[in-house]
Amino acid sequence: MSIQLTPASTAASIAASEQRSSWWPQLTHQTPGTEPIGAVPTPIREISRPLPPSVRRSMCGRTTVAMAIFRPEDEARVRELFAELERPVELLVAHGPEETPLPGAARDIDFAAETERVVRELAELAPSLSVRVEEEPPGFERYPAVAVRPEGKDAGVRYYGLPWGYELGSLIGAVREAGRAESSLSAESLERLAALDRDVSIDVFVTPT
Repeated sequence: MSIQLTPASTAASIAASEQRSSWWPQLTHQTPGTEPIGAVPTPIREISRPLPPSVRRSMCGRTTVAMAIFRPEDEARVRELFAELERPVELLVAHGPEETPLPGAARDIDFAAETERVVRELAELAPSLSVRVEEEPPGFERYPAVAVRPEGKDAGVRYYGLPWGYELGSLIGAVREAGRAESSLSAESLERLAALDRDVSIDVFVTPT
């Protein structure tokens, strides 16, 4: 079984809403240069395309405004959540091939470099989190992508797209689940899943609206 998380920006026809508990870090993204401190900042520097993967990687961290992805109080809460991880978790960032600019795009953002930047900053919040970056590893359907790997093992969990704003919460949730020593599913659910006679892929589309 594999689980894939895809931002709604790549599937605008699917909309969903989620009631969040009061402790969840409040993240958002707004007009470039106007984000609150707790937001994942939107790049304001245009990037000429196409760029070779090696150049894109070297630009990671230099394509956006220098701003933390969390407010101080939210960062403290995420550190607390990650402190509960019971085993190491590896985040594998897949850049993908060179991209072609979208016709009529207002800005040309290097989504792969931005994804790597956000994931690296996230991993700095817990010693049990590590990051590995590859260009086009096997097992990925779209790019950029992040594989959430408990103890460095492929569990089939993929996050496709750039985890900006509230969408970062889905990645944080995946890390927490991967860091559990035992599944959070009930014994009945695990039994039913074990009875499946064929592979199943679950796509979950996330949206901040």
